[in-house]
Amino acid sequence: MRPILAFILAILVLLIVFFLQNTEAVDVEFLFFDMNISLALVIIISMLVGVVFGIVMPRTLKPRAENFKLEENIKRLAEDQETAK
Repeated sequence: MRPILAFILAILVLLIVFFLQNTEAVDVEFLFFDMNISLALVIIISMLVGVVFGIVMPRTLKPRAENFKLEENIKRLAEDQETAK
């Protein structure tokens, strides 16, 4: 068996065990929503939202950080140019 296939199979088995052990329903309230869903689904959905934010946020913040650095460099170069005159 390929190692990657064994890894995926092990993860699937762990997920199934996780779902089977966390079947109790919990009340979830968010804004206008009031739901009664499985605890496992609440945890999985929360994890997926965290993963999405973890992937998306660095990609959106990196250009801003680069722009900030470039703006600082421009200001510094303009000041150096003024002092050189």
